[in-house]
Amino acid sequence: MIVTVNGNPAVCHNMTCDVNYIEPDATVTAFSFDTSSFVLTVTGTDLPTTMDDMQDILFADTYCVIDATSLSGTGITCTLESDPVCGDH
Repeated sequence: MIVTVNGNPAVCHNMTCDVNYIEPDATVTAFSFDTSSFVLTVTGTDLPTTMDDMQDILFADTYCVIDATSLSGTGITCTLESDPVCGDH
């Protein structure tokens, strides 16, 4: 069975379509990454403003340590824990 969720096609395995679409609270509009300092800056709208509202940030398959003082509704800054997994190999 093929259905659409928010205008996007979805396939239901074995005819079981228990879809629960949740509208996102926030939107990421851009990001920048400084390769020398491993600092990631995320910009957007309605972003979390407290650490209690945050979960994890992963960038290039690497965890990012969030700078709690940077949290605002429009931006978050964090530092990758190790080398990012990206680029040409």
